Amino acid sequence: MSSQDTQSNSNHKCSDQAVTDSVHSRFRSSGIYCDTCNINVIGNHSAIESHFNSSHPSKEFCCYCRGKVFTYVQMSNDCMEKPKYIVYHKCSTTKEEESTRESL
Repeated sequence: MSSQDTQSNSNHKCSDQAVTDSVHSRFRSSGIYCDTCNINVIGNHSAIESHFNSSHPSKEFCCYCRGKVFTYVQMSNDCMEKPKYIVYHKCSTTKEEESTRESL
C-alpha cells in the first residue's frame, strides 16, 4: 500500500462505520487453565482431549465407568465475564449402557 493510498484512506470519514482493532470474541482463540499442571492449554477439543489423557492425575472418578474426571477453568475472551469451571470426562458409553441395564 503506498503512502498516497494511506493518506486517502485516513482522509475518508464515514459516520456509520467504526474502526476497531479488536476481533469478535467468537473468532478469538479461547483457552483453558489446568490447575493440576499450572499451565494454559488451547481451548479446542483436540487439545483438551490430548492434555487430559489417561496419564493425567485425577482425584475424581466417574460413577458409571470408573474413569477419571477432570476439572479445568475456561478462560473467557471477554474480560467482563468470570472464568467458568468445567468438568471434563470421556465416559465409555458401553460401560454406561451396561450399568443402566443392570439397574433395570
